[in-house]
Amino acid sequence: MSLLMSLLATKIGMSQLFDEKGNALPVTWVKSGVHEVIDHRTPEKHGYTALVVRYQHWIREFRVKHLSAYPIGRRLDLSTCFQIGQKVSVKAKTIGKGFAGYQKRHHFARGPMSHGSKNHRQPGSIGAGTFPGRVFPGTRMAGRLGGNFCTIKGLEILQIQNDQMALKGAVPGKVGNLLRIE
Repeated sequence: MSLLMSLLATKIGMSQLFDEKGNALPVTWVKSGVHEVIDHRTPEKHGYTALVVRYQHWIREFRVKHLSAYPIGRRLDLSTCFQIGQKVSVKAKTIGKGFAGYQKRHHFARGPMSHGSKNHRQPGSIGAGTFPGRVFPGTRMAGRLGGNFCTIKGLEILQIQNDQMALKGAVPGKVGNLLRIE
């Protein structure tokens, strides 16, 4: 098995597999083709040790301890980097949901609907009065929801077939999203 434990992949979609007892397991299928090492980052020139890897039209760096195991031109794939039963982390961009209100974004409760209340979906007070006379940074309000990078840790590899892999559980993002599997 290789020392490199990080590759890029694209999300195919979710499905289910059955274990020996007949229990349905939720899985996410990801596809990862051949990665090619195209350059090295050395401590003398760049201050750190890493590989520059090309996957389809994406070029990314992966930190490694020893560059000698990865000559330029070496090809990497799922079977050389991962094995069935291994736990991995997946980093990807979540689905963007656009501008969302405070209830959807932060799970606030709504205001009363009856007895003359006009505060149905308003956030309520967002700070004190004349002192401090401002809204503190980080106050939870309406705004853009999703579209952030998220890491899901501890996903188990259930199957590896050619250039596809089944991960137990859900990974962030939509179908076709670029994933970094570590």
